[in-house]
Amino acid sequence: MDEYSIGDLINNENIDISRVYLLKDGDTFIIAVNWTDKYDLHFKMFKKLSFSQVINFSYTLENSWNIKINDWLISSRIPLKLDN
Repeated sequence: MDEYSIGDLINNENIDISRVYLLKDGDTFIIAVNWTDKYDLHFKMFKKLSFSQVINFSYTLENSWNIKINDWLISSRIPLKLDN
């Protein structure tokens, strides 16, 4: 599936997210994600996301990344990289 949406990543339990980048762009956010779906590697940037979409995405992450994302959302919002 080449046309993943942020909702697809949130709802798909069969993926392994290996890297997340977060950026602030005016009033919206950008999330860039590397993940593996079965044996295929993927990378996609999700642009113009709302605050709530970032929060919903963070709830699906492991490795305490959701805490780091929540902390980032209330900080100065310099770019954030989360990596395995």
